[in-house]
Amino acid sequence: MRVRRLVGSLAAGALAVGLVGLGSPGQAVTPTAPDLTVTVTGANPIIAGGATGTEFTMVVTNPNNFAVPVAVAGVPATGLTLTKVSVKELTPTTDCKLSPSDPNQFVCMTDGDKTPQPQSPVPNTPISGLPAKGSLTVVAEYLAEPWVRTSTKSFCSVATILGATPMSYCGLTLDAPQELAPQPGASPIYTEKSTSVDVKALADLQLTSTGAAQTDPGRQATVSFQLKDLGPSAAWHFKVSFTLPDGLTLESAGSGWWVCTPTGQKVECLWSPPPTAPASQAALTPTFDALPVTVKTPNPALQADYGITAVATSDTEDPTPADATATAAIPMTPVDLAVSKSAGSPVLVDDEATWTLQVSNVGTIEDAGKVTVTDTLPAGAVFKSATAQGWNCAAQGQKVTCEHTHAGLPVGAVEDIVVVSRMTQRGSALNKVVVATTSYEKNTANNSAEKSVSVRRVEQTAASLPSSPRRILSGKTDEGQKLTTRVRCTPVKSAVAGEVSYCKVRRADGVVRVRVFGSQKMKVTVVQTAKGNDRLKPFLQRKTYIVKP
Repeated sequence: MRVRRLVGSLAAGALAVGLVGLGSPGQAVTPTAPDLTVTVTGANPIIAGGATGTEFTMVVTNPNNFAVPVAVAGVPATGLTLTKVSVKELTPTTDCKLSPSDPNQFVCMTDGDKTPQPQSPVPNTPISGLPAKGSLTVVAEYLAEPWVRTSTKSFCSVATILGATPMSYCGLTLDAPQELAPQPGASPIYTEKSTSVDVKALADLQLTSTGAAQTDPGRQATVSFQLKDLGPSAAWHFKVSFTLPDGLTLESAGSGWWVCTPTGQKVECLWSPPPTAPASQAALTPTFDALPVTVKTPNPALQADYGITAVATSDTEDPTPADATATAAIPMTPVDLAVSKSAGSPVLVDDEATWTLQVSNVGTIEDAGKVTVTDTLPAGAVFKSATAQGWNCAAQGQKVTCEHTHAGLPVGAVEDIVVVSRMTQRGSALNKVVVATTSYEKNTANNSAEKSVSVRRVEQTAASLPSSPRRILSGKTDEGQKLTTRVRCTPVKSAVAGEVSYCKVRRADGVVRVRVFGSQKMKVTVVQTAKGNDRLKPFLQRKTYIVKP
């Protein structure tokens, strides 16, 4: 027995083999059916649209002791296309021909030598056109009629194996001087073997995005998504889906063959070519029309930007799904508020301090958000009132909170809030104020201000010391603090030997009386004091008298 190997790299199609026995001239020869095996020796599975296909090896075991010509035919399976067919002849005795009517069909014939070499008629046969996944069945067939020798030197074969388009093949040169002819009336011999290889489709979808320009709150913004196919297979029944973030309202989506359907905040866009479109448009093309999405932005804008994240999918497996997701951003125009503070200074303890808070919109757009001013009173300040037109103010402890009640703070608007507090502690009193908004605000450096006032104690007053120390009132200051009166007497000049002068001080019923006795004038100094406290300064008054005895 001789073994004939035919190696075919076939990504889509079928193999068919015709074996013909040779005998003596004029002698009828009935070939014996050979044993056939066909196996996948290349890649399994193969990728639709890939650069390479797979390889099949068929082994023919010839029980006939004579040379046998062999025909191999390949055609694509239903729904598949051989995107590349290359024929490689391993021996000069192999003659291969591509069909002029169907470039996906091929036939190879070998001569009738008894020891043929392995043949590789189709080493590289990629596949395209497969929607998703499936299998490819390769069939090896032996179909031969009994033959007799003739003197004709031409050999013709018609490949009609497996329902392929008939393709004539002539011109094979045999190694015998005599040729073969069909033997009339004899039954043909038929043998078939098959194997299958999985075909897998992989389509790498790539989605990119183009964001919108900076958008004022409440205005429309348009973003777009661009879909590409990085292959290798074609994608079918694909869509781009996205969910609008809270605050965005869909105005429109899709153009051309993009058809978008919203369901609440969710939007699904399908690539829907019309029935009259070219067949290639039904599958994924390398680059699609841009998918525009127009939305209305919220007013106020509550964040710096709003991102729309879209995902592209299809019925075809995506080997790298990460690049099928893209986010298009809509940056929002920020508001810009400012606050300042003023107050009169100094302020006496227990008097009222008036703080003027000034809120202004120094930005380029109206602030439609909720504006709140928080004024933190200093320690020792007791809230009395807060007034402003269009503001609702309330105090809790040292915090005074005012909320804007009317709609919007227009560009250039300046509004005052007047806060009054009673100051109960002396010293420097620092008041801090902050303005905040629910709108997106990028610049917050001007959102706070502070102002200090000096809080002083009250000057105490009392009746002035009299022109004579003979009767000095020593009761209380006008503010109610007890007066302390001290008296000091010293001679105006040194006394002569034997002379004595002195002062006599009497205190009764809040009156201090000073009398001078002796021969010399006396200098009488009267000092009145009263203690101070947190509210009152200490009191002091002094007067010097020259009193005669």
